Amino acid sequence: MSGVSVRITEDMSMDELCKKGVLDELCKKGVLDKETIGNKVYYTVKPRSVMPLGPENIAAIDRIAEREGYVRTRHPINRRIAWARPVKPGEAV
Repeated sequence: MSGVSVRITEDMSMDELCKKGVLDELCKKGVLDKETIGNKVYYTVKPRSVMPLGPENIAAIDRIAEREGYVRTRHPINRRIAWARPVKPGEAV
């Protein structure tokens, strides 16, 4: 897998990352998984993607996520690094 050509900066928002399709693009590239479990949405780093994503992008996502109410956690089933938030009212799951 080649390196990820996405530059995530701290001034972005999680909504912006979603609108620009950055998180979805990372999902398509096989770097992140997005899924809803119970009442939470999880963006999970895939096992072989920590290195291609890079510590600076992970750190930037951490800061954006924290600012916007996402919580860095572990996926409840596979225990990988994840950012989670509650499902928004009216959001398709």
